[in-house]
Amino acid sequence: MLSVVLIVAAMVCMNSAIVFDGPCHVLPQPVNNNQRNNTVEIPDSCKTGTIAWDYPMGVLRVHLTQPGKSFNLCLVHSSLTGFDGLHVVTGGAYRKVPVPTEGNPTCTPSVKGEAAFLVDASKLQMYMTYIDFSFAFNTVQ
Repeated sequence: MLSVVLIVAAMVCMNSAIVFDGPCHVLPQPVNNNQRNNTVEIPDSCKTGTIAWDYPMGVLRVHLTQPGKSFNLCLVHSSLTGFDGLHVVTGGAYRKVPVPTEGNPTCTPSVKGEAAFLVDASKLQMYMTYIDFSFAFNTVQ
């Protein structure tokens, strides 16, 4: 019985490593070594992925650039997502938007090939929060 548990645990760990080590699993970087001001650039090759924010505090800027293209950038709720507030900061706008909930992602359209959110960390210190993202190009009608 113990060997079955160990085998299952090893399989889960190996599968997690595959998911969490890919190019679409991104980590925020502090701006000017300030742990309360972080940024993450979404790789342009990633239509979906996960941001792993270690010891989230302050704000996180989530940014995607696709020059000359029109798209929607979305943040998606998961059971591992935890933050207190969300703002769109695209095209010079700064407006509060709803935090994503189960089945209701929060999206913003790009302006001149660029889209960004500011994510406010939870007031309760957490070890980690995961924020899923997606983007899709708009079709010409």
